[in-house]
Amino acid sequence: MNENVSPKRPDELEMLRPDAALAPTQRTVKRWRWPVFVIPAVLFAIAGVLLLVFYRPHGKLPDNHAIVAVQVFKSTGGKDTLVMIELANGVHLPIGKSDTGILAQQGSSVLYRDVQGQIIYSHWDTTTYNTELTNKITTMPRHPVQVVLPDHTTILLEPYATLGVPIAPDAHRKAIELSGPAYFSVANDTTSQLSVSTNGLVIEATAAEFLVKVEGDDKTIIGLVAGNAAVAHGARFARLKAGEVLRVSVAGQFEWIRASLSSLMSFRKNTFYFSEAPLSIIKTEIERWYAVQIVDDKLADSISTYHFGPVSRDLPLQAVMKKLTMLTGHSLQAIPLTDR
Repeated sequence: MNENVSPKRPDELEMLRPDAALAPTQRTVKRWRWPVFVIPAVLFAIAGVLLLVFYRPHGKLPDNHAIVAVQVFKSTGGKDTLVMIELANGVHLPIGKSDTGILAQQGSSVLYRDVQGQIIYSHWDTTTYNTELTNKITTMPRHPVQVVLPDHTTILLEPYATLGVPIAPDAHRKAIELSGPAYFSVANDTTSQLSVSTNGLVIEATAAEFLVKVEGDDKTIIGLVAGNAAVAHGARFARLKAGEVLRVSVAGQFEWIRASLSSLMSFRKNTFYFSEAPLSIIKTEIERWYAVQIVDDKLADSISTYHFGPVSRDLPLQAVMKKLTMLTGHSLQAIPLTDR
């Protein structure tokens, strides 16, 4: 026996006994084993359900889902309603400044607004719907919106514009309906084509940037910034080159016009800017932005053109009308649409 080893104390010997030291621990494990493993599993399942219900991506949109994202750009003034959504089932949803979370849900379709203010329509099951059905997005005065399609094509809608988007768009040819002015940036994908129907004509574009403007009640202006685009009205057809601007009447008359694309795109910088533009175009832009009708004491002619702006669209209507009256020499009166 080694004399250098100190003898064990009774309590130390008791701790080394297997039946004394391990038995209580084993009994404890058996007693508490199911809560230790079940409770985390239940919490994990609840978190998964909440993530599935409330989370929607607002960065890169999944290409395999028919998703439309709408971002409202709020300017000074305007109504409490930012944008109007009309779902394919006929439900009208006015989206206000404080509306967030899930706005509507039916089957595999969800419309909600995230904390960043982006309105997202998600649709997972295309087999249960007629793919010709559309959701419609209508803009309000002084609240332009940006719409993002599944392939990341972006559309900037001006006030008083309506965009109809199929709930299950074709992967290779997206057919949408437009009423009013908008700016399109088509995804850089040569296998995917965008078809826009507006005011009796059809615009076909691939990997392009182009704008659509309205002139009065009977003319549409199409300007191609980059890429490839063609316009058809009935049997008439025209192909645009970058930098060209085409005016088309509801009767199908085509007219190539000299116009500054930078001035036509000034709404992207939140300004009114017109370079050698007829008064009818200037009036239409202001009427749509402020929700008014401009009454002129003189008959507008198609020959006179004006250089107007740049003028911030955040200015009060009275200030803009004063500048326009001084420029044209006409006695102009703006009547709110609600008073008509």
